[in-house]
Amino acid sequence: GKALAPAENGAIWIGAWNGNVVGPHDGLWKFDKEARRIPVPGMTRVSAVDTDARGTLWIAGPEGVWRHEGQERFRKIAELPEGGRGSPVHALTVDSDGNPWVSVVRSKLFRLRNGQWERNGNLAALPDARPYVHARDAGGRLWFGYGDGRIAVVESDQVKILGPDQGLDLGTVFALYVGKHTVAAGENEVAVLVDG
Repeated sequence: GKALAPAENGAIWIGAWNGNVVGPHDGLWKFDKEARRIPVPGMTRVSAVDTDARGTLWIAGPEGVWRHEGQERFRKIAELPEGGRGSPVHALTVDSDGNPWVSVVRSKLFRLRNGQWERNGNLAALPDARPYVHARDAGGRLWFGYGDGRIAVVESDQVKILGPDQGLDLGTVFALYVGKHTVAAGENEVAVLVDG
C-alpha cells in the first residue's frame, strides 16, 4: 500500500508497505524531483501518513506511530493499541489537539490521548467498525468513512452520522475530500455534501 502527504516546497512524503515481508521499497520516502528513502529507526513499513494542522508529518505502520521532529528526524509516539500491534494502519488522522486517530487493519478505530489508546475515541456514537478513510477539515472536524456507507463527522467530541437517512447510497466509502466542497466517493456513487 501507499500513503501520501504534502511536504514543504511542493515535495511529497510517501509511505510504502508492500505486504507481510519487508521489501526494498517499504518505509518512508520523500519525492522532490526524485524519490529518496528517509530512514526512520525502528520503522520499516509505513502504511499511513498525515500532516497535522501545524503541517507536521505523522507516520504509522505495524511498528507504531511516529511524529516528524524536523531535519528528517522522527520520534516514536506510541506502539499500536493492544490487539493491533504488528498490523498495518489503514488510515491516520491527527485531530486539532494533536491526538492521532488510527484505523488498524483487522481491528478498530483508536485515538491516542494523554498517552492512552481509546477505542473509538471513547465516543459511543461512533460506529463500532473500522473506518476505511479519515479526513480533517479546515475547521478541525474529523470525517470517517465506513464500509457500510456511513460517514461520521466528529466535532468537539460530538458525533453526527450521515447515511441513507440523508439520501446517501455510497456503499463502501473509499475516499473523502473535505474542502470548499466536501466529496465522498463510494462503490455506488460519488456525493457532494452540502453543509457537512
